[in-house]
Amino acid sequence: MVPILVQVFSRTMMKIQYQSREQLLLLPSMRKDPAFVMNKVGDILYSQGNTKDFLNKYDITNFNQFSDEDILTETLKRISSNNKISQELYFDPEACWYEIQSMENPQQPEMILVWFTNITANKGLIKQLREIQKFSQQFQVDIEDQLDFKDTWAQMAELVISHQYSSVFIAEKKDNFFSGKIYKLGERDIESSHLINIQKDSEVSLLASRKQHGLVSGNEADYPDREEFFKSFPFAPEVQNYLDEPISNFVNFHSGELSIIAFNHQGSMGPQDKIAIEIQVNTAWTINSLQALAQENRDRFTQSIEGLCAASEFSDEVTGRHIYRVNEFSSFIAEKMGFPKKTVQAISQVAAIHDIGKVAVPHLVKLPRAFTAEERIEMQMHTIYGGQILNKMMEYGKEDENLKLACTIAICHHQQWNGKGYPGIKQPDGEWTDLTGREPAFYNKLQPLKAEEIPMEALVVSLADRYDALRSNRQYKKGFTHKETLEILSLDNRSGETGSEIFGQQIFEVLMQNHKSMEDIYESMKD
Repeated sequence: MVPILVQVFSRTMMKIQYQSREQLLLLPSMRKDPAFVMNKVGDILYSQGNTKDFLNKYDITNFNQFSDEDILTETLKRISSNNKISQELYFDPEACWYEIQSMENPQQPEMILVWFTNITANKGLIKQLREIQKFSQQFQVDIEDQLDFKDTWAQMAELVISHQYSSVFIAEKKDNFFSGKIYKLGERDIESSHLINIQKDSEVSLLASRKQHGLVSGNEADYPDREEFFKSFPFAPEVQNYLDEPISNFVNFHSGELSIIAFNHQGSMGPQDKIAIEIQVNTAWTINSLQALAQENRDRFTQSIEGLCAASEFSDEVTGRHIYRVNEFSSFIAEKMGFPKKTVQAISQVAAIHDIGKVAVPHLVKLPRAFTAEERIEMQMHTIYGGQILNKMMEYGKEDENLKLACTIAICHHQQWNGKGYPGIKQPDGEWTDLTGREPAFYNKLQPLKAEEIPMEALVVSLADRYDALRSNRQYKKGFTHKETLEILSLDNRSGETGSEIFGQQIFEVLMQNHKSMEDIYESMKD
């Protein structure tokens, strides 16, 4: 009797356990993603529905078959300490990322409940967000450095196309109409169209997101036919003609005065793709706005420099396009010297104000005769006066790196590599003196700079200024030819000093290696 009762009890318990497992798996069986029960050696014991079909498709009977790595050991290790764990897995056959959650069955600790959640879309969004972050960060390092780089819209187009779109139209609204370019993937790189002006009857697609106050997408498959699709979204003929393929779907979004249409997304478009587009457009518009402000500040700075140069010209014998040529020569030499791009840009702005200090000695600038010894010493003070003027400008606002460079150039552009330049600004301990005095006698007691003590930017401007001065006509001389100028720069017939002794070997070699380009610049900008 007892054995019979034991058998009945055992069968009943097994039936209850089986029903429990069936109930456990009933809901997951309807899931698209796998859910199953395994033991602690990874053998899959129970599965139903979609999971069973999935496992059979790939002939999976053990947990470790989902990966080339031993994921079971890590799972058991984590379960032992946390009971319930979550980890990520890439399943190569379906190119999917899964989040795997697992836990011991409270009633049967030898059994482990496992369920997968497809997180491929989330992974894709994270990847896109990281790329957008990188896109943003490259501008944040120094917005000024980006002003002359490839424009923001072209870079944004590359980012959009990399996220499975075939092309993108990016347009800005100016003067009450939209104009922009189409960007598409060419054979080797991103190609762009000419500037396209959108007529009013073709603005519907661009304005869709503005009217709906959010992202708008359209798919030809959702319309009875292609004619109805284009009737709802009449894309401009110029846009359609530039694309290599018919438009089958699109996404439209806007930020500020910027509107974009991204065409022909490959595969299904999920919510994460739309979120990415919104973030991309907002980021690009913000960056473009910052660039516009930076350019405005740059223009204001240039305007101030132009004003100083004009003031200098009023008191100087220099006329015509001298200041512009000095800027051009200086930036050219600096670039050939391998200066950082930011420094080259700064020199191209401030080189011409190296003689601003001459406004303080107008009675000497246009003397029709040679200087006396006293007058020459006084004239040399224009370097100090120039530094003082620019230092004064910096007292009335935030310290500006370009003005600091201009100040350094103004003070040092008559220093020479061999130490025979002027003014004397070096104290016995090697430090620069306080450049606030106005008496020549004070500076005459000090030593000029020599060799590497001289800022290279100042030597670059010195060479540029000397080349242009020799080439230019002045009231007391006729301009020299390019050949004659090179000869004088190579060996000054008055002092007997060579170009290397005056400017340093490195800068002088740059001149000799690129002198033909210097001549071309002068000829293209001569008065």
